[in-house]
Amino acid sequence: MRLGGLTLLLAVLPLGLAFGESEAERSAREELERQLKSMVGTPPTKVRIELVGIDQPNYELLEASFVLDGRSLPVPNLKGLEAEGTHLIFHGDVKPGEHRLESKLEFRNKTSQVVSAEGGFKWKPGSEVTFKAASGIEVQIKVTPELSYSGDVKNRIMLKSPATVKMLAKLDDGSMPPPAERPKLVLAEVDAGVADAVAVKGETAAEKAAAAAEAKKKAREEALAAKQAAAEEKKQKAEEAKAARLAAAEEKQAARLAAAEEKKRAAEEAKNAKVATNQAAKAEPVVEQPAELPAEVDAGPAPVAVAEVDAGPAVVAAIPPTVPPVTPPPAEAESGLPMPVMIGIGVAVVGLLLFFLARRKKS
Repeated sequence: MRLGGLTLLLAVLPLGLAFGESEAERSAREELERQLKSMVGTPPTKVRIELVGIDQPNYELLEASFVLDGRSLPVPNLKGLEAEGTHLIFHGDVKPGEHRLESKLEFRNKTSQVVSAEGGFKWKPGSEVTFKAASGIEVQIKVTPELSYSGDVKNRIMLKSPATVKMLAKLDDGSMPPPAERPKLVLAEVDAGVADAVAVKGETAAEKAAAAAEAKKKAREEALAAKQAAAEEKKQKAEEAKAARLAAAEEKQAARLAAAEEKKRAAEEAKNAKVATNQAAKAEPVVEQPAELPAEVDAGPAPVAVAEVDAGPAVVAAIPPTVPPVTPPPAEAESGLPMPVMIGIGVAVVGLLLFFLARRKKS
């Protein structure tokens, strides 16, 4: 077995013996690892952490934190993490052994509450994953937010962190294939000394299958996202139509109330006008016709008739009988003259008669 085989054995051996081994077996394995390392050197132990963008325009990423073994990892621009695809969070060397990754995100639905019931709602999904890293192995973790439209709205966004293993060295069967056809691996230096193993030539069947599976998964995710977007748009249009119907109903009700109020006001004005007319008719003054004086009250003819009395004693004896006829009868009192006036008129007539009689007697 050549150098590549020793490297692969060194990488796979810890994974195969890490579970269910006794203390003696563990000591033997560690001793074998030390011997192999002294022969071929120490292969790298890498971890790659990526975030899959949620690719939903209504969901805004407010915060993102990733803690690897108690150490916070730097996070790039949040706006860039919202886009579709995978975004590199960390890629570097770690020590062989067990590691722990804690991921926490915060999303907010930035639509209006009038348009969607989720407007302004926030979600803080999180995930924790524990994995083992060994020499010659790269552990790849994809932190993936997933949307779920079934169940409670609080569980709309869930966070998962699936981990896969990638080998950094391959077995060599000892043959000498043509250099042009044999896959070669090179270490490309990235920022801060981070190396990423990439294949320069050739592509194995496993890599082709992985690429096809990734493309299929991406197409399925895009179809699901399109379906969810169509459902959200349909729901939004239904809510807008409902709001328009409610506004039309409220406007119609307001117009009906205004018409009823106008009708009531017109009825009240007509009633008030009628009442005012009746009151004006009742308050119109009644003009009374002046009462006519009785024809008997006439001071002229009576003295002439009395002057014709010739004898003095006869005239004196005739005075008492002439007084009663001068008093107006009770029926004439109803013509409108007060009783005192009528009495005064009678007294005046008697006085005049006595005056004329006295003058006649002297003459």
